[in-house]
Amino acid sequence: MNTKKIFKLLLDMTMLVLYILLMFGYDISPFFHESMGIGIGVLFIIHILLNAKETRGLARATAKSASLKPKLFFYTDCILVLSMLVTIISGIAISQVIFSFNAIPFVESVHNASAYAALVILACHSALHLKYVSGVIRNSARLRPSGLAKALRRYSAVAAIAVTAYVFALSSFNATTTDLSNNNGSSKKEDTVSSDQDDTDTASQVTETASADDDTPTLDEYLSNLYCTGCGRHCSLLSPQCGKGSAQAAAAQVDYSEQYSS
Repeated sequence: MNTKKIFKLLLDMTMLVLYILLMFGYDISPFFHESMGIGIGVLFIIHILLNAKETRGLARATAKSASLKPKLFFYTDCILVLSMLVTIISGIAISQVIFSFNAIPFVESVHNASAYAALVILACHSALHLKYVSGVIRNSARLRPSGLAKALRRYSAVAAIAVTAYVFALSSFNATTTDLSNNNGSSKKEDTVSSDQDDTDTASQVTETASADDDTPTLDEYLSNLYCTGCGRHCSLLSPQCGKGSAQAAAAQVDYSEQYSS
């Protein structure tokens, strides 16, 4: 029995350390936060299953006894279970990395509030069980080396499985992220090439249009090459000096429009 208690204590201490790290280590990475949250949820379920017998006994003691102490233990456990369930469910609902759900501000607020509430209740829970924990630690010193080694082997096996699962999940996540980045990079590169090609085609069209337009003289250039025939002065139709020259310039403008505007 002592071996089982040591194993349970090691799991509970691991869960407590990970939870504190999770609460104050979000900047490590979103994937770490979400994956550790799932891991703590799994450990919490294991904790409930391993302590199911004690919890049933505590519930019976609470119903029969008028003492405050068993009621405090029982209701603290109930509130802890409720707050942790709300934290886990809301955390999955706002997941952005593992499950890729759309974050809802209201659910995110519920998640943060329940997480901090669970931390406070977890501290109270640990304080109430401090005497039990110290008793387990004292009794572990009386165990035979084989019994202590058995508990450590169990814990090490569970830890190895958890670390392997985390490394595998992290590798898969990084591979997926890399593939998405490469695909996005290729898509952007193709878009850039296509855009450059379009720009080249547009530039060619503009150049061709400009080349065609280079063969078309402006109105001033057209009029500067024409001269008035009203007298011997032969003024340029660009700046006629008499009524006859103005009439000829107007007629030349009509000819220009007909010739080059079509």
